[in-house]
Amino acid sequence: MASGDELLKSLGAGVNGPERIAIPRSGAPASGGIGLDFAAMLEQARAGSLESGLPVRIAKSADVKLSDEQLARLGPVLDRLHAGGASHALVAIDGRLVKVDVMTREVRGEFDPASGEMMEGIDAVASAPSSARADGAEVGVPRVGVLGPSLARALGQDDGSGSD
Repeated sequence: MASGDELLKSLGAGVNGPERIAIPRSGAPASGGIGLDFAAMLEQARAGSLESGLPVRIAKSADVKLSDEQLARLGPVLDRLHAGGASHALVAIDGRLVKVDVMTREVRGEFDPASGEMMEGIDAVASAPSSARADGAEVGVPRVGVLGPSLARALGQDDGSGSD
């Protein structure tokens, strides 16, 4: 008969029973590198940089047209939404708002704020990066004709001639 501790561990193991769980005698992890890989993945998830690579689809019943490139840009957004606990989101992409089921990774429809339509069941709102930012291009400092002295110093463009 299995002890209470072994039974509790079997609950956490899914479908494996207590006889299939290898309990290490030395207290060391049963598999060498898995703990470190999981810790790294957890840090990436916390930082919002862990991407699943899972595809995003358009639901058959949805009357939405998105390109493959737009669907690819939605993927990392849905990964972050999922990591944050969202299940149904409204995502802004290229000036449009799409309703997305985060758990199934399906675009369910498009929302037009001017239509007067009421929307329920949304627990998160996000925006997808523009195609220029998705390619890794950085957003630079806006160029303006005249900078105040303190702004110029903050932006590293101070020539030393001005004062506050």
